[in-house]
Amino acid sequence: MSELRSRIVRKALDESRGNQSEAARMLKITPQAVHQFIKRGR
Repeated sequence: MSELRSRIVRKALDESRGNQSEAARMLKITPQAVHQFIKRGR
């Protein structure tokens, strides 16, 4: 499950050209959740 989550977040970040707020909006999650994902190095 975590691999699938990683792919989804990475794809959103790619599509948003690295914009964490935009990726969060696309995924309907908080920008903090995206930041935590990146911070953990996933």
